[in-house]
Amino acid sequence: MLSQVEKLIQYKGKPCLTVIIPTTGYSAMRFLNKGIIKKNLNKARTLLSHRKEVTPGDMSKVNMNFERLAVGIDTKKLGKGVGIFVSPDVAEILYFPFDVHEMISMADSFETRNLFYYREFSSSFYVLMLAKNKINLYRSQHNELKELMDSNFPALYVDDHQYAKPSRGTSFGENMKSYEKDKLGLAKERMHIFFKETDRFLHKYLKNQDLIILCGPAEETSAFMRVTEHRDLVAGTLAVSHHRTFSSEMISKFHQTIFNFKIGKQDMVIRKLDEDFGDHRVVEGLEEVWKAAHDGKGLLLAVEKDYRRKAYFKRNDEHNIHTFPPNGEYQVVADAVDNLIQTVREKRGKIVFVENEGLKKYHHIAMVLRYKNMASGTN
Repeated sequence: MLSQVEKLIQYKGKPCLTVIIPTTGYSAMRFLNKGIIKKNLNKARTLLSHRKEVTPGDMSKVNMNFERLAVGIDTKKLGKGVGIFVSPDVAEILYFPFDVHEMISMADSFETRNLFYYREFSSSFYVLMLAKNKINLYRSQHNELKELMDSNFPALYVDDHQYAKPSRGTSFGENMKSYEKDKLGLAKERMHIFFKETDRFLHKYLKNQDLIILCGPAEETSAFMRVTEHRDLVAGTLAVSHHRTFSSEMISKFHQTIFNFKIGKQDMVIRKLDEDFGDHRVVEGLEEVWKAAHDGKGLLLAVEKDYRRKAYFKRNDEHNIHTFPPNGEYQVVADAVDNLIQTVREKRGKIVFVENEGLKKYHHIAMVLRYKNMASGTN
């Protein structure tokens, strides 16, 4: 089954309204969100009122869906932006954990750049809630957390060990201190074993390399990090106590933790580009990347999140694109980068988004090829 985001990406053929509104998740500044949202909603209403090429029936449905979503925006879920996606038979809201730019457009498909980026950073993840006597596991699902309850979780710790008490004697005080010290050491060792056994259970749930967030007192999260075999999948730790339910604000904090972790991974992508560039397996710049993608050579496309560029191609030569108008007759591509992303997806290449200016030395876009670029040399 296609996800909510994937359906929006693939949706085409009918009037599609996209409204992207930047907001703030900071408590002290949230009072500004109401005015920002109202202003952008009114801009969208103005756009709708001037689109005469849409049939009255479709426009009525778009307006109805838009107004229904407009009053349904949950200000408690607001992070760094909100997106409204409306057509005659689609009405969806997304809350973005990353910076967005204001955008209001009406076309035959939804604006996809923020959708691609959202999908990149909104994969499912787990939350492991740690305590001294109990460990709960939660899985993110449609912006909610669902507790897993099976033969492994919740994992309960019962300290039923019988500690040998010291005998009374002239050195009873010293024996008692030694006893307390030994008891504490044994308790920590048993807790260590409990955490290690629980960590083994996680193999069953993290088969797809899903990320996990550790929550609980610092002592517990630190102890778990010392024994886990899934250290590379731990996106972060949060000092959160046990909850039966999670507020939207807390869920937003979880999503932000995942987002921050993945942003940190972008440095690895850039290092790979640098390494493969020296091995003649990287092309850079929109014109070269476009050609390689249409030839099916692209293994990995790296592009800055907000890089957009109008481009041109001569009639009957879509294979070669130009960033400036060529001589003779030509056609215009409003955003060649979005078209390029779609092409790479269709040819089963991987797409990685990088923060703005992160690929400046590669002219904002680069591609790792499936094999060495012979035109660049073979040494």
